[in-house]
Amino acid sequence: MTAKPARLAKVSGCRTARDKRLLVARKNEPKTSTIRIPVREVERAKRQHRLELISGPGAPRRIRLYGGSIVIGRSTTADVRIETSELSRTHLSITDVDGEFVAKDLDSRNGVYLNGVKIYSATLKDGDQLQVGGVVIVYHEGD
Repeated sequence: MTAKPARLAKVSGCRTARDKRLLVARKNEPKTSTIRIPVREVERAKRQHRLELISGPGAPRRIRLYGGSIVIGRSTTADVRIETSELSRTHLSITDVDGEFVAKDLDSRNGVYLNGVKIYSATLKDGDQLQVGGVVIVYHEGD
């Protein structure tokens, strides 16, 4: 028993005896090995972006974003077609710019609102709500 108190006395930076016991116990645990994974691979694996149409024609609907650019509008040529007269033929684009997605109004009649504020162009963050006419789209990053 005399070995434990001497060992505990050498441990500094702990406020209570319990903290000292936990620290000593951790020192006696076997060491684990570290696997190095390049940061880019980790970011790609965890960052799957998507849009979720939560209200308006066609809701509920999920759209995966893989990079590049998509156009949202009522035209048959739009990548994401939403049939409502409140949207322009090509209303909004969402583009991957260096791993971040940027929403851009394509000179639409009714505009694009991000979290209630009218925008021309803005970088999207997780949970942002885009409103185009009566359609609400939520941006999600990293499933």
